[in-house]
Amino acid sequence: MKSVKSVLSHIFPKNSKFGEHSCFNKLISLLPKRFKEHTLFCYKRNETLFFVLDHPGIKMEFNYNLNLINELLNIVKKNSNECKNLEIKSIKAFVKNDKKKRYLYRKRELNSYKENSKGDFENFAKNQEIKEILEKIREKIKSLRNVD
Repeated sequence: MKSVKSVLSHIFPKNSKFGEHSCFNKLISLLPKRFKEHTLFCYKRNETLFFVLDHPGIKMEFNYNLNLINELLNIVKKNSNECKNLEIKSIKAFVKNDKKKRYLYRKRELNSYKENSKGDFENFAKNQEIKEILEKIREKIKSLRNVD
């Protein structure tokens, strides 16, 4: 049985919006985590790639890192056959202020990791306040181990 991607690639030509959209998703996946979390979507219009962000501070940082994003775009073009014909001359970002529909574009899972520590360490602290803080940390680690 054919996959959805292969069926759609036969229906839509290489320069279609579907191909561009998959290229943009690859580019977003390569972005640093701080940009990836705040990027709602991106699209192309007249050889300009627009990133839609959800926070003005991230937009400012995004504009400072346009060279990095251009390099990532070149990597995507070079390594992906469907993205080789993607013609983009400039990259711009703007903030979408619609708070109600923000999470309809892309739902993200928060990374959570299993606690590897067992809380088995010796508390050599001489200061009583620091000793209490370390004991609280030990209790927290042990409670996280019991949850799993």
